[in-house]
Amino acid sequence: MAKAALVIHDDSGLRKLLRVRLENDGVQVLEAGDRRLAMEIYKTHPGQIGVVVSGVRMKGVDVGTLLDDFRKADPSVPFFLFTSHAPDLDLAKTQAIRVFGKPEGLNDLLQSVREVLSV
Repeated sequence: MAKAALVIHDDSGLRKLLRVRLENDGVQVLEAGDRRLAMEIYKTHPGQIGVVVSGVRMKGVDVGTLLDDFRKADPSVPFFLFTSHAPDLDLAKTQAIRVFGKPEGLNDLLQSVREVLSV
């Protein structure tokens, strides 16, 4: 079974853009608009998520806490940030994380997701 990408962002339009582009490339996509739903989806799909893509500045979401949650659940899952803001967290303490600029890094982000999921 192919692994999915979990896209987390409070902007439903951006989630839709990423979902459509990734699904057009054969990637299964799960979406969450907040931290609580993201963790619920992750826990109800054990072993099925191969990469997490998240925004940085989202209403009601502290990306540092979100990243810590995912690292506790499974430190091996790649975690990509898609942002127009410099992240307010220490990237040196994280593993398997990449930051892509928005919007100019969109194609690089999509390519990296495809590579991680071997699509």
